[in-house]
Amino acid sequence: MACDCRMPRRDTARIRSACTTVLALRQALGTAQRRDMLDADLRDAETRLARLPAIIIADPQAETAARSISWVTFGGIKLAADDIRMTRIAGMALTPQLAGLVLMLATTLWQSERPKSRPRVSGLP
Repeated sequence: MACDCRMPRRDTARIRSACTTVLALRQALGTAQRRDMLDADLRDAETRLARLPAIIIADPQAETAARSISWVTFGGIKLAADDIRMTRIAGMALTPQLAGLVLMLATTLWQSERPKSRPRVSGLP
């Protein structure tokens, strides 16, 4: 006797219990097949990724600046490219704070140079 578990014809507890079990097994099978397909795709992607060249960090500006400073100082100052990179990061972090200091200085200078009211001398307009 075949049981169509999607639409049970008879409403008995035994058929409903069997269909529930079959539906749970079908769902588990579908989940397992999807997992196996994803695992195969992941293995394929890992294989393709392993064939790619390694990613390296290259900063030609930092290396050129380090060599230029060494050349200009006749080897007196020897910097590494990492020193140039860290200086650049520090500069980016300090620039907004320097803008605030410049604004504070400008405000102070503007207030000190403002002409104050001159005392009136009698008889002059």
